[in-house]
Amino acid sequence: MNHLVIRPETPADFKAAEHLTMRAFWNIHGPGCNEHLLVRKIRQSPDYLPNISRVAELNRKIGRGNLLCEGQSC
Repeated sequence: MNHLVIRPETPADFKAAEHLTMRAFWNIHGPGCNEHLLVRKIRQSPDYLPNISRVAELNRKIGRGNLLCEGQSC
C-alpha cells in the first residue's frame, strides 16, 4: 500500500530534493543540467519562504518538492 505524506521541507530534505531535481532535468535541455543549482540558490536567498515550502513523500522517499519565495530575486 502506498503512503503519501505532504509535509514542510526541512534542511534534512535538501540533498534529496536537489538530487530529485537533477534527475528530473538531466540531459533535457542539453548535456547535464543546472536546475538543481537553482534550487540551492533559491534556498540561500533571503526571499526563500521555508515556512511554506513543502515536500511530498511516497513510502518515505521524497517524490516532489515545492520551493516558494517572494520578490524580484526569484
